[in-house]
Amino acid sequence: MPLSTFEDMLLRFSPARLLLFFAELDIDAIISLSKTSSALHSAYTFYAKEAWDPTKRFASWFKNPAAFRRLLSRTNSVISGSFALQFFDRSYYPTGDMDIYLRVAGADEVCRWLTRQDYTYVRQNKTYPHVISRDRVHFDRAVRNLSSSVSPLLAVYNFERKLELSKTESIVRHVQVIVVDTDPIEHILFDFHSTVVMNFITAERAVSIFPHSTFIDRLSYTSKVRDKAIIDKPDWRIKYERRGFTFRDDSDTYSTVRRLTCQSSILRSVQDKFSWQITFPNEQTWNALPPPYGTMKLDYDFEVLVKDSKIVEQEGRQSLFLAD
Repeated sequence: MPLSTFEDMLLRFSPARLLLFFAELDIDAIISLSKTSSALHSAYTFYAKEAWDPTKRFASWFKNPAAFRRLLSRTNSVISGSFALQFFDRSYYPTGDMDIYLRVAGADEVCRWLTRQDYTYVRQNKTYPHVISRDRVHFDRAVRNLSSSVSPLLAVYNFERKLELSKTESIVRHVQVIVVDTDPIEHILFDFHSTVVMNFITAERAVSIFPHSTFIDRLSYTSKVRDKAIIDKPDWRIKYERRGFTFRDDSDTYSTVRRLTCQSSILRSVQDKFSWQITFPNEQTWNALPPPYGTMKLDYDFEVLVKDSKIVEQEGRQSLFLAD
């Protein structure tokens, strides 16, 4: 079958012009275009490799992005928060930081690696070449069992690095190493405030749990509300509203849940067809030693429930509650 005029024009674009063309489209249009024909799908494949290349994103943060991917793999670390959101959304927040979530065993190695990348440890507006001994509380809190199912947080270590863009312009990169007493992906699913930030990046892939509502509808459904947030609008909500997202707290009908999950059933899993997964080339993630907690688990099941549904948690499956 001969190419259409549009296909012929698009395939004649230079690589730079093709990237500019796709960059002007929203996610929904890009996906629709990729399904139109094999010719357009090949153009999409070229764009996707460029637009969602983790090495390019990491290169503006670290001198050796391949080594950083190996570090993520070796320590079972997960990147989430605004960095993961920007990655999927092809956007850039000048004040955005990088949040690295991991368990106890990999925390010291990640902190040491950051200091070797010219990051300095920050505590109470003072900088240090490394994490000072009295601040290394994650081991102590884990041994003394000071975390809980309500708050599995063990420690947060802040790092920063000043990058000179030119003689007159510079930026400061901020990295948070967040140590939790549970699997980081479980923490993202069941402890994050809303669906807009339920995206994560590992050494091997990037996953968005609610891509349709987040990147097409630009909606975020509140899933965990602290007591203070009931009275005052929380800072995180103000931040993401400024970034163009609308929050919904009206998830009190089954139809709302159906719209959120894009399916009739409200049973979900991290790697189901309603998630958006981007698999990375794996040649840069090989490590001689296995991660301390074994191979990273991704196949978590969960239910999307409305707050007052009175549905009891089933054995072997955890539940994500949406505020009403």
